[in-house]
Formats: sequence, structure tokens, C-alpha cells
Amino acid sequence: MKIKIFEVFDYVLFACVLILVTMGIAFIYSSGINSEGSLVTNEYIKQIIWASFGIIIMILSSLHDYNKFERYSQNLYIGLLAVLLYTCLFGRYVNGARSWLGIGDFGIQPSEFGKIVFIV
Repeated sequence: MKIKIFEVFDYVLFACVLILVTMGIAFIYSSGINSEGSLVTNEYIKQIIWASFGIIIMILSSLHDYNKFERYSQNLYIGLLAVLLYTCLFGRYVNGARSWLGIGDFGIQPSEFGKIVFIV
């Protein structure tokens, strides 16, 4: 059985994502340089790590048909509502908004996963 990965992959979207991510990282890098030309922050490194993680997830998810998850959509929606309710009650305050769940120093926003559930 021959897998047709390269036929279903959206190369135009991937190229646009790479261009925008590269520009974003360049902007973050340039904003971390002071007037003397020395680097004062390493925020761009975190951006590179998360962008790489996101691009890998994009590639993996683009190779699968998301319509196969349709039979789980009701369970996903109920689970999402439970996580969002938990966030409202016990979430971490960041910049005046209780929209983060934290595990140690690591924090996530469950609303980001909600976007994926609503697409499915």
C-alpha cells in the first residue's frame, strides 16, 4: 500500500507559515538588541522552540483527516467544557485574567484547545 503523503500536504500554507514564523522570530530577535548592539534578552530562543513544536504538530496534523474525530466530537466538547469550568474556578491569574492552567512553571490556556474542538 502506497501512502500519498506528498499529494495531500499543503505546500503553499506551509511556505506561508515558515515565512511568517521566520519574520516573527527576526522581529523578536531585533527587539532584544539595545542601542549599543548587544543582545539583552533571549526571548527569541523560546520562540524558536515553540515555533518548531508548532510546525511539527502542523505537519503531523495535516497528514490526518480530522473528520475521523467527528464521532468523538460530543465527548471532546463535554471535556472541553469541564476544563474551561475548572479554569474559571481554579485557574491561574496572568495579567488580570484567570485563563491559565499551571503545572509548576508551565502554563497553558485551555481556550486554545477549544478552537480545535470547535473545528472538529
